[in-house]
Amino acid sequence: MSTTSDRSAARSLAALALLFALAATACGDKASPPSHTDSTADAGDTDDATADPDADDTTPDTPTPDPCGTPGDTFTRCPLNPVYKAGKAHTDGRLELFVADPSVLFDADDGLWKAWWQSPLETDYSNPDPKTAILYAESPDGVAWTVQDAPVLAAGRDPADWDYDRLETPSVIKVPSNPPDRRYVMFYAGGNFAAVQTPFPGYPWYQVGLAFSADGRAFQRLPAAESPYADQTTPFDNIEGLVFYGRDAFPGQPGVHDGLVADPEVILVDGTWHLYASSFAVDAAYTPLAFGVSHATSTDGVHWTASSHNPVLSGAQQPSVVRDPASGRFELFFNGDSDADKAAAPSAFNVSLHVSLATSADGDNFTVADPTHVLAWNPDLAYERYGWLTGADVVLRDDGYWLFYTGFSDDNPPENFYIPAHNAWCATHEPPCLCFDDGNGRVCLLRSLVTLNLARRARL
Repeated sequence: MSTTSDRSAARSLAALALLFALAATACGDKASPPSHTDSTADAGDTDDATADPDADDTTPDTPTPDPCGTPGDTFTRCPLNPVYKAGKAHTDGRLELFVADPSVLFDADDGLWKAWWQSPLETDYSNPDPKTAILYAESPDGVAWTVQDAPVLAAGRDPADWDYDRLETPSVIKVPSNPPDRRYVMFYAGGNFAAVQTPFPGYPWYQVGLAFSADGRAFQRLPAAESPYADQTTPFDNIEGLVFYGRDAFPGQPGVHDGLVADPEVILVDGTWHLYASSFAVDAAYTPLAFGVSHATSTDGVHWTASSHNPVLSGAQQPSVVRDPASGRFELFFNGDSDADKAAAPSAFNVSLHVSLATSADGDNFTVADPTHVLAWNPDLAYERYGWLTGADVVLRDDGYWLFYTGFSDDNPPENFYIPAHNAWCATHEPPCLCFDDGNGRVCLLRSLVTLNLARRARL
């Protein structure tokens, strides 16, 4: 049984976690292998890139032994999972509460894997309004990750900012032909609760922003004067970084009054930028009209033209897209779990159970693959015991596919690291659930921390 202080902390943590939960209306092995120890040293500097851009997330691999073994023709988890765990303490005393929405690339110029992911950074676990930040990590092999102490971009600068409350889901590409200070290009989702009264409690009205970096370790938002919305009316006083507003995502959908776009994924193919994002359209009464992954294209990465087919994949979210240069095929990995699917997981916090696949010849007209799922949750593994946190990222190289995903682990989580749990699951699993009445009903929590994990597959 928990103590009074445990219950008080749990109540606060439930409030914290639920602030991040997506609105439901919107949007291997049997034994767990040994954990891979992560590094906590600060990442050092690297040289500027000079090679051609990794335009479609396909990069030549260095002929070194694969740390996960020889990949087969289906996605198989790396025996070294988890490759990273949340909970790292930064030098300012703040804690990395979770690893979410990774964006990963292999930098052939530096011979390094590089990743950016989102996490709240807080001195304790019970802050009811945590501000999010994007962190940077690098690895020589895709398995042993070193995390930079300072975030590369953070929310909470000024209440007038369009991305004041939330800044997350990065998508980073490297474009060496850009000016030196804009060599690394980051797209991200942001939101401001006060600026837009979202119809979904705790769920901000997300839009897409843009930031640049010379080295990937510190980003600056696109100047407001360069934003496509510099001369347009928006709900925001400060539009620095804003490049794609959700109301513009559905040109072919009648009756659209407003919309949101989130979870951006950007690839550059033959000089054309392709943006994919979770998207949601509403009418003037904020009645849902459409939900799914939408697509837009650009010649400069700043000014976007949305597809008249949006959403190009209805009911899907959290896209990760690669283009196979051999076939020219666009491959869109996504989360398309139903509410019934999600209810089967212990976690009730942004949970997913599958990575699914759709393909397209032109990047705009997609067909869901058969079989749809390429990887499924395995509750027998400690590092993903309670389900997955939505948002996987896929990299395609000559040596195959590298699929990075995040899980809810039950392996020795830090004190007071809690996630909301499904009450129905906890009805037959208490313990490990911590359940109590918060005055509005029964609340159940699970002690857990988020892990970064890897699955591999050969090119077919």
